[in-house]
Amino acid sequence: MANIIPDKIHIISVKLTNANVTSDVSNDEFKQEESLKVSYSAETGFSEEGNNCQIKFTVNFSPDEDSAQGIQFSAEFTIVFVFVIDNLDEFKIPNDKVANGFLIDSILGATLMGIVYSTSRGIILTRTAGTILDSVILPVIDPAELLGNPIINDSEN
Repeated sequence: MANIIPDKIHIISVKLTNANVTSDVSNDEFKQEESLKVSYSAETGFSEEGNNCQIKFTVNFSPDEDSAQGIQFSAEFTIVFVFVIDNLDEFKIPNDKVANGFLIDSILGATLMGIVYSTSRGIILTRTAGTILDSVILPVIDPAELLGNPIINDSEN
């Protein structure tokens, strides 16, 4: 199993492609700690050439039906990250069942998702200032929860 070497992971770009907050109430009428539901999704792609990885991370906020008291709002943020991993080949696991012919060890996947999630937390914190979600902070999660194909745990082989 390869080791994560931070100097070999480069963030090439971070682009906020969608930032949308809508609401039917003012900031003063809403207590976000009582009424907030957060959901996440991540799409990951690796190129065979160039050692590139792109992760499209989306966060949605909506009312928690049990406590929202009729308040309607929605928010969605989509952030696209591009990385170059100098030693990407060390994390590739051959697999004929996927389109590009390889999977990625989960240690690299979890590391990249940790970077994506924590960076997104800061972006969303600043972008929600002055909205109904005033300075919302994404909760702490295990970044491995965001993993999906083409990333696997090498110990499962």
